[in-house]
Amino acid sequence: MKSYNHLWEQFISTDNIILAEKNAGKGKRKNNKRHKQLREYRTHPELYVEFFRDYAENYFAGELKTKLINDGIKAKQREITIPSPEEVVLHNMIVNVLKPILMKGMYEHSYACIDDKGSIQAVKAIKKIIDFEDRPEYSYEELQEIAKKKSPEKAERILKYANKPHKKRHSKVKYCFKADIRKFFNSVNQDKLIERLTKIIRDKKFLNLLITVIRAVPSGLALGYTTSHWLANWFLTPLDHYIKEVLKVPYYFRFVDDIVLFDSSKKRLHQYRMAIQTILQEEYDLELKDNWQIFLISDFTDKVKKDIEYRKQNNLPIKTKEGRFLDFLGYKFHRKNCLNNKTSRITLRKSNALRIKRKARHIKKKGFANIYDTRQMVTYSGIYRHCNCFKWASKFVDRNVKIKCLQYYVSKFDKEQNEIKAVEQAIEAMTAGKSLPF
Repeated sequence: MKSYNHLWEQFISTDNIILAEKNAGKGKRKNNKRHKQLREYRTHPELYVEFFRDYAENYFAGELKTKLINDGIKAKQREITIPSPEEVVLHNMIVNVLKPILMKGMYEHSYACIDDKGSIQAVKAIKKIIDFEDRPEYSYEELQEIAKKKSPEKAERILKYANKPHKKRHSKVKYCFKADIRKFFNSVNQDKLIERLTKIIRDKKFLNLLITVIRAVPSGLALGYTTSHWLANWFLTPLDHYIKEVLKVPYYFRFVDDIVLFDSSKKRLHQYRMAIQTILQEEYDLELKDNWQIFLISDFTDKVKKDIEYRKQNNLPIKTKEGRFLDFLGYKFHRKNCLNNKTSRITLRKSNALRIKRKARHIKKKGFANIYDTRQMVTYSGIYRHCNCFKWASKFVDRNVKIKCLQYYVSKFDKEQNEIKAVEQAIEAMTAGKSLPF
């Protein structure tokens, strides 16, 4: 295992501090004291370089400020830790140094709130493997009909492929195992995490600072710290390699503490579940929630669908299992449900669809949209444009609001705010007798 030294010099470098200040102030638009201070650090990063060097040298975890929030559509209560503006910048400085170290050896389908590995990338990856496994199989006669419509070169290749003997392919995304780790962030074993960090980080000064940040809470990792998502995701990296390399699971995805496995055998998925439960308890002091599921993913053909409808109408026992969709990351994943569908389908979760529909209706009823509603609606458009809901969007969203107009309004508002800030900076510079910033 490769170890890293001389990280403190990189940590307190001017470039790292300025980058951390800019990242910490990104997207902070509220007018409270905390956001104003972070915007100040982002606007004049050079002025605070020496301050953050001294702050990092003498940092200690003070009294924690916590807050209860209702997270998600289910309004699940979570206690988050609110860091001070200076701590936010410090955490970003740590992440900038740790990022290349933690990303090395990370499993390719391990997703979280990290760069280029967010929820949308996870959705696209799952759709890709479902489409790959659901490729249609053609008979020789069907391939001959297809070859007639192609050019002579393509027709020759198609017929050559048709003459080869083919085994019947069994889809590896037929069954799914979905599970969640119980109270993951609060249950992370700090001692085991620090022990693993000690093996790769040899710079004692930087390591002691990192341990101070981890020990800021009595147990687990602090929800609300920028470092927590990176460390939590990296903590489960050996589990990812165990599942792929030892258990040899065909398809495996993880979003922080949410786990999804695919296989063609239900029996094998139960074996994987027991193995994962065992290693979580023995190696990580964690456990799966009791609401784990193993189920058949919906997979229809026209004949199967007609057979089920006929049996329902005549009160006959249904021998064919219908299956159901995979509900993951706010989307519903369906395999192709008839022979006419070329690809799988992704639809919105019902609760998310209702929330978007109500917001669009609310804006139309008001007759205008303030900047808060506008930003929220533009964000929602980024959610539903990644799934197959064009008809739904045109019926319930596009009739009530025009997304392009809202995007233009947000862009115009931000430009005006930037111009106001530039004028304020110019006035401050003139008052202080400095050169103008432009």
